[in-house]
Amino acid sequence: MSIEGLIVLAAAALGGFALIAFVVYANRPRRRHRRFIRDSEGNVTALGTSRVGEPTSLEGVGSSSSPPALFEAGSYVLSYELFAPTRVSLVARANEVDEREETILLSTGVGLKEFAVENAGQYRWRVEPNTGDGRWKLTVRPVIRRGR
Repeated sequence: MSIEGLIVLAAAALGGFALIAFVVYANRPRRRHRRFIRDSEGNVTALGTSRVGEPTSLEGVGSSSSPPALFEAGSYVLSYELFAPTRVSLVARANEVDEREETILLSTGVGLKEFAVENAGQYRWRVEPNTGDGRWKLTVRPVIRRGR
């Protein structure tokens, strides 16, 4: 075999390797980026490929607990406006004595937070601003996953 034949063979092998590497790179699993889709009022209506259900809103000044509400197991989006550093917790009440509290958020400002409820049941919100007169507003929406 001549030197020109070896060069052609090496170039063909290198081209084949490059083609295989490109196909593997192009078909690799990609990290999914969540997109918030908003309506004309700025409310989140979808997270990527998931719809967001009807909202429940709460607002107030200072520390407060909401009345109990039924939460189904699943994912939710909390949209918040906190005008002072604030702790927002979801409280599950098993009975008159036993309460389980999960802090969902420690923040200030405006934003969104996704959280999950593992067990359906009666829950209430507990909002505790760092200052006694801290204003706040919360909107909670269930996330409805599309079937795959």
